[in-house]
Amino acid sequence: MEIYSQRFGSHKPVWGEKTPRNCFSYARLAAENPKAYFISTVRHGLDVITSKLDENPGKSSHEYHCSVQRYIDSMLCIYSFTNPRHFFVKYEDLVTKTSETLAALFNFLGLPFDPMIINDLNRETISKDLKKVCQPKLNEPVQATWINRWRRPEHKKRIAEFMDRPDAVRWLQHSGYSA
Repeated sequence: MEIYSQRFGSHKPVWGEKTPRNCFSYARLAAENPKAYFISTVRHGLDVITSKLDENPGKSSHEYHCSVQRYIDSMLCIYSFTNPRHFFVKYEDLVTKTSETLAALFNFLGLPFDPMIINDLNRETISKDLKKVCQPKLNEPVQATWINRWRRPEHKKRIAEFMDRPDAVRWLQHSGYSA
């Protein structure tokens, strides 16, 4: 992030990187930088595994973003990582109670929270070129319609695949969700 910061000439005190697969590197990253914070966004597992790639160029709309096995592996990594600088955020809270959830996160990080930050989510900055964003939702306001999409009939087979995996159901329940 220091190299990234130098490239854009930005001197922000805090940087975040949101690649979901980073959870597989938490222990290594914590060893490299004991002052690093880890924020895990946990989402209803059925929404996770029914998220389609149709918004990404070159991908078929029939492909799913996350396999059931990857969901299981990710939950295992996230919940087995114990660190005092590890914070959990429920995606649904982030979407439906944005201000409260961000205030709690900022408090955990020891940073002041200004509710105006929510208005700036989709604002272009020196390090955020909105024309190059590959995830269209990052250009939209936060929406509750992003929750419970797994209930659509088109996902029936995919949901059955998930529910046939006891370890997937266990992580779903461990995260405070039900089907």
